[in-house]
Amino acid sequence: MPESADRQRPQTPFAQGSAPRLLVMDDEPSVLTVVKAALETLGYEVEVAADGGQAVERFGQARAQGRPFAAVILDLTDRKSVV
Repeated sequence: MPESADRQRPQTPFAQGSAPRLLVMDDEPSVLTVVKAALETLGYEVEVAADGGQAVERFGQARAQGRPFAAVILDLTDRKSVV
C-alpha cells in the first residue's frame, strides 16, 4: 500500500513545549535546511547560524534569556586543508 503524501508527522517523545532546543551552525544553506527539517521532524526546536560569529551571538542571547540550548552542532571543517 503506497504511503500518503500528506501523512501526519510522527509523534515525538517530548511533551508539548518541552522539546530540547538545538543550535546548528553550517556555512552551507542547503545543509542547514536539511538538518533543521530533520531535527524538527524528530521534535526538536532548532535555530540555525550561518557562521561561527552568528552561532556565538545566538548562544549568548539564549543563555541571557534563560533559554539555553541543550546542544550545539557545529561544522568546523577548515576548507583550506581540504584537497
